[in-house]
Order: sequence, then structure tokens, then C-alpha cells
Amino acid sequence: MRVIGKTAYFSHHRFLPTNHHWRSNLDFDGHTEQNHPPRKFSLVDIMDQLQCVRATISGKHPNYRGVKRKRGDDDWRKKSIFYELPHWAKIELKHNLDVMHIKKNVCDSLLGTLMGDTHKSKDTDNVKCNLQTLGIRSELHIYEDDNKLMKPVAEYTFSETKRRKFCRFVRSVKFPDDFASNLSTNVAQNDSRIVGLKSHDCHVIMQRLLPVRCWSLVNKTISSTIIELCTFFKQLCVRTIDVTDMVEAQDQLVIIMCKLERIFPPGVFDIMIHLVLHLPEEAILGGTVYMQWMYPFKRYLKRLKDYVRNTTKPEGSISEGYVVDEALTFCSSYFDDIETRFNRPDRNDDGIHRTRQFQHKQELQLRDCLNPNEAHRNEFADWFFEKVSSLTISYSTICV
Repeated sequence: MRVIGKTAYFSHHRFLPTNHHWRSNLDFDGHTEQNHPPRKFSLVDIMDQLQCVRATISGKHPNYRGVKRKRGDDDWRKKSIFYELPHWAKIELKHNLDVMHIKKNVCDSLLGTLMGDTHKSKDTDNVKCNLQTLGIRSELHIYEDDNKLMKPVAEYTFSETKRRKFCRFVRSVKFPDDFASNLSTNVAQNDSRIVGLKSHDCHVIMQRLLPVRCWSLVNKTISSTIIELCTFFKQLCVRTIDVTDMVEAQDQLVIIMCKLERIFPPGVFDIMIHLVLHLPEEAILGGTVYMQWMYPFKRYLKRLKDYVRNTTKPEGSISEGYVVDEALTFCSSYFDDIETRFNRPDRNDDGIHRTRQFQHKQELQLRDCLNPNEAHRNEFADWFFEKVSSLTISYSTICV
């Protein structure tokens, strides 16, 4: 669908069964949906189409100047060089979607629209004018009042009070070390905006914070749909994926996208929102998502960039900083009377020691063990199990 100023990937109810009652609903785009889902080509069909692709020469070659593709031709401009590999034609998943950046873009669009951020919101004036062109959502149409154009406030947009509540909630959340960054630094001082979110920050907000807080800020229909979307991302990013669960998630995701279409205007649904619909199938073909995303690599690259002190020679700075860091890490394991990364208290200290391994070694030293390192390797597993069991019993007694 062509929206004013952009292309929107709307009408996801075409993926519903042919007898579904939402296909005849006019609330989506003002028309009944008779189209079927796009055809999925097999590997044989793709190879047959690629055989008809003409060899092209990059640049403005005179033999191919002015040649345009006709309507109805196959949607192939060139044959990839990867097809020269013998196994490439047999691979079903040739190009994998990046879940990390898809989730970040979805979080930015959704959070910006909910908070009414002028820089991130997809609920623009052009989108509201497009609603009037389609003849849907009359409550969101721009109207004239006293010779002034007025834009109505949607029910999915936070008011100023609710926006401050959400910002204060994000500022007050405390996470364990190495779980997430300090999100309080991304909240504006006047508690009106959330800015500067990185990819992993959006990952934490989508899976942990937004489904917890949105239910009290918007009505039940909107909050339940957002919670279902966040639950899908959480199910997609688990360590173990069941094919049956992904097949069910694929069918449920179509319903979620249709619910979102009935809440948000068409301008919200850019290409990144649409790509969410293809993530379950790619998880089935490509395996677990956490083995494919770039979070650990980006985190390590950030660590290497912090080593750079001389920008004219970054390689030398990185190598020198890496050696110094390794040497200090090795030496700090032998320091007991000063604070190091091994005995440093947690950022949000809850009274429990950060590393149980050093606590077990200290107990072995108090027992005057002859070989504490060997005893630690042999006894730590049983000791840790008993420690966790005792803590569980003590906490359950306190809760009762």
C-alpha cells in the first residue's frame, strides 16, 4: 500500500484462512480481502526462473541501455555469483534476516508511537491524512476548528502523565550485572523521552519492561496485543526452539499483526514490521536465533574500541591495551585485600556474594585444606547445590 511519503506493508489479513471473518472486515483498509498469501516458490521453480535471467554487465553498458523489464516478468535482475557453488542451489535459507536489528526497529517504532515522540513516532500528519483518504478510523481524521487544523490524540498514545510514569519506571528498574546497561541514562531529565537506545537496550525493553508496564497505561485491547508481540519475541529468542511451537507461533503471529493493524494506522507498518512475519519460518530453517545474532560481537568490538587512545594507529592501541588488560586480569586474581573485578560487589548489591567460587575457596582455606584448588574442583558442584537448596528453603520460609 502506498502511503503519503512512504510505502506501507499493510493488509496482513491476506495471510488468514479464506473463511476467516476478518477478511470481510472493512476496518483494515476499507476493502474486503480476496487475495491469497504470496506464493512460496520451491527450489526447482527458482532455478527455472534463474535460467531465463539474462547476463548483465555492471554500469551503463550501451547494449543494455534503455532496456526495461516488462510487467509479468520474473522478479530477478541478476543471478547471484553464489550459485556457482555446488551446494548453494539446494539451500532453502540462503539469506537470513537479522533479528537483532529487526527487533530494534520494531521497538523504536512502537515505543516512539506510544510515547508520541516527534522524532520517532510513525503517527504523523501524512498518516492521518491517508486515513481520511481510505475512509477508515474517522476518530483519527484531522479536522478544522476555528480555522485551525487539529490533530486528534489517539488512544494508543500516552498522555503526558503516563509518559512520565513510564519514564520513571524505566529509570527505577535495577538489573543484575552483565544483564543490561544502565537504562536510566537513556531517560531525559524531565522524564519526557527515552533516547539513545542501543540494540540490546531495545531487546531488554521489548522482552522485559514494555509488557510489564504497558497494561496500566493503555486499554486492555492495545496492551494485550503488545504483550502478545513481546511474548513472541521472547519465545523466538530462547535457547531451545521446538518446531511445533514455531509453527503455532507463525499462525498466532498473523493474528497479532491483524490486531496491530486494527489499532495503529497504516504508516506504522514499514518493512521492518512486516519482516517479523517471516521470523518463525527462518527459525525453523536456520535454528536458534541466539546463535546467529550479533550481540556478543558488537559488545566485544565496543571493548576493542575502548582500547584506542591514539586514533592515528588504532591497531597498535588495541594490541597494547589488550595485553595490558590480560596482564592486569591475571594479576588481580591474586589480590585479596583490594577491590578487583573478581571480588567487586554488584552494582545493585542484594546482599549475596557475586561469585560463589571464591566463597567456597575461602571456606576451604579456613578448614586448612592441604590442596584447596583440587578440593575446589572436586567439591564445588555438591557445595553449590546444597547452598542453592538452603537459600531456596530460607526464601520460601520468608515468603510464607
